[in-house]
Amino acid sequence: MLEKKTAVIDGRRVAYRVSGGPGLPVLVIIGWGGLIDHYFPLAGELERLGHPMFLPDLPGFGESGPPVPRHPAEWAAWVDGVARGIVGQPYLLVSHSLGARPAAEYLAGEAPGCRGTVFVLPWLLSDRCQTVFWRGVAHLLWPVGPHVFEEMRWVRNGALWRGAMSLALPVRAGPQVPCLVLWGRRDAGRWLFPGWRKLGGEVRRYDWDHSPQLRDTAALAGVIHEFASRL
Repeated sequence: MLEKKTAVIDGRRVAYRVSGGPGLPVLVIIGWGGLIDHYFPLAGELERLGHPMFLPDLPGFGESGPPVPRHPAEWAAWVDGVARGIVGQPYLLVSHSLGARPAAEYLAGEAPGCRGTVFVLPWLLSDRCQTVFWRGVAHLLWPVGPHVFEEMRWVRNGALWRGAMSLALPVRAGPQVPCLVLWGRRDAGRWLFPGWRKLGGEVRRYDWDHSPQLRDTAALAGVIHEFASRL
């Protein structure tokens, strides 16, 4: 069972869940717009392997208060505040899907306390042309998204939509800590979003789709644990 907590960080309310364990803590930045409870099974597996997991709601989602960051520097500051305010000790940073963009911006700086990072199927852009293209695609899909995927109802919230668009920017630099990039062979994102190549570090591929935290939970937790044990 994950314990539910809240904290006020830089004037913003952050709701988060935390599990127990004596090992290196794992801070998870979830995929943008995803349901936080989809990551609860991963927390259980990591706890079994000895790692406490910190799982914050993204700004504007769940019980985490607005405003939603609109610039990369604000996202980096949010991740830094969460790391300092709710983890407060050496930790491993894990990010998934579009959650990789705030993580990448934060890790391009000093990232105090972060021992290493794991990017799980990171949807990252590599240049300005991709930014223009994918923002155009997003605006075309905006009217139909909530009718196809119930989880996309957030697109009707203007602040959350602008927050999502703020993530559609190229990666500017790789992390300064040990880095592992994980891809699923059944996820086309590694071709559609090639910004992950700018991260550097080790790259591994598994027979996963875009949601290994749900459908390959034990395998994902095992990879994270193995990487953490080498830090």
